[in-house]
Amino acid sequence: MCGDYHSVWVSHTQFIFYTGLRCVDYLDLNDKNCYYGEFADPELYRGVVNKGYKSIDSRHTIHSSKRELDPRTGNGLKTVPDDEIASVRLGNWDINSQAESVKYDYHVDASTSAIFLLKYAVVLQNPSGHGKEQQPRFTLEVTQDGKKIDKYGCGEADFSAGFDTDDWNVYPNPDDPSTHTLWKDWTTVGINLAEFDGEDLEIQLTTYDCSQSGHYGYAYFTIGCSDGKLQGVSCGENPVNSFTAPDGFNYRWYLKDKPDETIGESQTLEVSPNDTLTYMCDVIQPTNAQCYYTLEASAIPRWPVSEASYSARTKDCSNIVDFTNDSYVMLVNQITGDTSVSSQQCESVLWDFGDGTTSTEWNPSHEYPAKGGSYKVTLQTGLANDLCLSTYEFTVELPELSTVIDTIDVYTCHEVPYKDANGNMHYFSEEFTDTVINPETGCRHITTTRLTMLDEMTGTHSDTVCTDDLPYVFNGKEYRETGIYTDTLTGRCDCDSIVTLDLLVNTSLDISFDTDITACADDGTIYIPFNLRSGIASNYSVTFAEEAARMMNVTDAAPVGEQMEIPIPDSLRPDIYTAQVVFDNADCGNVEQTVRFRIYYPDTIIIQRWNDVLGVRNSIYNGGYTFSAYQWYVNGQPLSGATGPNLYLPDGLDAEAQYTVMLTRSDDGRSVFTCPIQPGAFTTVENVPVVTFGNGSISVGSKSACTARLWSVSGVLIGTYTLEIGETAIPVPSVSGIYILELTTDDGLRHIHKIITGY
Repeated sequence: MCGDYHSVWVSHTQFIFYTGLRCVDYLDLNDKNCYYGEFADPELYRGVVNKGYKSIDSRHTIHSSKRELDPRTGNGLKTVPDDEIASVRLGNWDINSQAESVKYDYHVDASTSAIFLLKYAVVLQNPSGHGKEQQPRFTLEVTQDGKKIDKYGCGEADFSAGFDTDDWNVYPNPDDPSTHTLWKDWTTVGINLAEFDGEDLEIQLTTYDCSQSGHYGYAYFTIGCSDGKLQGVSCGENPVNSFTAPDGFNYRWYLKDKPDETIGESQTLEVSPNDTLTYMCDVIQPTNAQCYYTLEASAIPRWPVSEASYSARTKDCSNIVDFTNDSYVMLVNQITGDTSVSSQQCESVLWDFGDGTTSTEWNPSHEYPAKGGSYKVTLQTGLANDLCLSTYEFTVELPELSTVIDTIDVYTCHEVPYKDANGNMHYFSEEFTDTVINPETGCRHITTTRLTMLDEMTGTHSDTVCTDDLPYVFNGKEYRETGIYTDTLTGRCDCDSIVTLDLLVNTSLDISFDTDITACADDGTIYIPFNLRSGIASNYSVTFAEEAARMMNVTDAAPVGEQMEIPIPDSLRPDIYTAQVVFDNADCGNVEQTVRFRIYYPDTIIIQRWNDVLGVRNSIYNGGYTFSAYQWYVNGQPLSGATGPNLYLPDGLDAEAQYTVMLTRSDDGRSVFTCPIQPGAFTTVENVPVVTFGNGSISVGSKSACTARLWSVSGVLIGTYTLEIGETAIPVPSVSGIYILELTTDDGLRHIHKIITGY
């Protein structure tokens, strides 16, 4: 309260609902599905007449209060059934022969909406003296494409006041005792529509006042659906105690092998847990006993068994796989252990296609990516709300599909037009594209054609070859000599071309020579002969790989006769060297070989003493080399134990053999042979006697001329004498003592002998 102003609480109720997964959104009343008119024509006008659920003028309205009671039934009727959120009221309590109608689209899915369920409550005045067709009434009609769904009236129901209303409630009219109100409490009616699986039907509900304009009729309703199957049918090892038939019907239970003996008429049939009998239930439409279907229930444990197959196809460049569900239900008798296949289907299906998508269809078709590949598919089937499950896995192999893009080159003669795959003619060189759909895969094949119109051609082709490359092939023909040749060619497009070949044949250089050369360091020049079989050996070059041998390089030297000459400098150390020898040939390519050079010590490094000794000169006389190891050879074979600078053979040297020595230098460790030496036969010198008296003489025998010098032990030259072949007498001093006789032959060999004179 504020001054003279007062505030009061005001409440407002707004009904909001979510349609969810209802098979029919019966609360959706709109100008497209609602009609109103008169008794003779309920569909005279299209539209919703709704002024609130309390208004007598409302003809299409929603009641959502769970506490609301209909006053025209003496508050005996709830306007909303206990298990629903709201109801639709069709019609009102006004008179004047009104009629109203509402239509709903109904898609039949046998797995979820095989049974159409109508919950209804009807309020009709029952005037006396009216025929059935004149009475207030409430009707239901199911049609397909505007026609009745069968000839038995299974899709129809008609509730007229005073007719088919024996079990209805009666409320007297306090204002007019001649009339009273009949009202039907909430009742469920089911209609089996399973045979229309996958099809679309239309549900129409209509209310009428009486035709004489003095009495009203209206109805409350809700709409639902079910799969029409038995509830309580278990699986596996779970015990079964009862079976419950679908809502909205009348029922007759009997044994499968005794169909004429009814054992129950209630919605639920109780059985014992160890029962193995098979029961049947006729599910009968309440409004028409001719309309019914039969369900089978067995207490024998049942198991789902998943099996599947598939077939792959291509469509519109996509991989399509059609899956077939071969699953079944297996029954296992717990008492006998016998198994059998039930006529029932598995109740739930779940496909996992292996690409992140799933389906609950029984036999689905699935589109896979065009890239193809391997996919692991899983089929899971279940019973009793998936209390029992079975899984089947398999692999689907699919090809890769894609648009094929090709480019082709086509040549045709200048006077011959080209006809493409579409029958179009082309007369000039151009590039064009055709697209063809592969009839097997549905994929596009895009071909770009590069068309070239060929003119008649003439031309000259010049070439130079070497004899090594013969024969020369030109246009399929072989040529071996220098010359000018003419040929006429017919191309693949029948275009003639005259071509001329100007061929020059050069002679290839064919030369050979030894590639392993041995020389002595004092040879001065290495001469390498070669064998020239063809070509001209105009010049050659020799390039050594080792720095120490670069001084022997030869550049563009002209051969002397049929041999190469390579100078050996005095400073070259004996060793093994490699060089590239190149003979120039500008026309057909050079000839190149790798040559190994073995440069040995000269044989003069070895000196012979007498007929049984060979020795290696020391550094003073051998060019300044100092050696750390020696190995003597005769005729290429090593002499055992001959590892010193001198070789002594007690039996004498073999004058017919060749002797070499492997010398290892001290400074670099390199081991190199000497050139071979063949020993000579040295002169034999004899002195007779070597003991004599003073003032006497000695007789010296020699096979060759030589010079004799007589020395005292103190180094004083006593005399010099010339010895001829044969024996020569040499005088000795008168002074007794020891003297040295030096004999030097013409070849430089010296012989020393000791002379003793007496008194």
